[in-house]
Amino acid sequence: MHYIKRYYYIALLILCGCNSTAPPAPSVTVPTEATTNDSNELLDSEISLYRRAIAQLGDNNLSAAQGSFEKMASKHPELAGPWANLSLIAIKQGDLASAKAFIDKALNKNPNMAQALNLAGNIATEQADVIAAKKYYHQAIDINKEYALAHYNLALLYDTYLQDIPNAISHYQKYLSFTKIKDPKTQQWVNELKLIIANYNQ
Repeated sequence: MHYIKRYYYIALLILCGCNSTAPPAPSVTVPTEATTNDSNELLDSEISLYRRAIAQLGDNNLSAAQGSFEKMASKHPELAGPWANLSLIAIKQGDLASAKAFIDKALNKNPNMAQALNLAGNIATEQADVIAAKKYYHQAIDINKEYALAHYNLALLYDTYLQDIPNAISHYQKYLSFTKIKDPKTQQWVNELKLIIANYNQ
């Protein structure tokens, strides 16, 4: 497949509790809004630790980020964010078994974390479990209907694995509508998919 694999940082500031010519994926972005349901009071030093872990992950300093998130998870095992980020690190290290275990912990702590559900979908896709991946991406979108990244991943799943072009187009368009970055390559790919359907229906 000629697309760039993307894993989105779950690095949330916890301040309140197949050959395909599909378009290359947009650049990795780091959401910084507090979007978990975690509601624990954290010390300033703990917030600083979490922010440092986010920065380390953003710099691809996986070893340091892992240590920071492990400290956070040890201090606050009830929070979903550190476990989700540990899952992301495990994916980047090629350890899908650990990634799955960590994301299961995250979703056990907070089953409504859209970012964790999206990451669970990534893991399921890597494990060739298309049905599970589809379920996770839909759950993420059910929680946040404007979650552009989950729409893109779902579009990619429909496009490259399920060969469901109408649904692929629909979710690519939703991604383009909700994303804050310009992505002309995906728009061009959507146009090409529309032409394929138009030619097929003639």
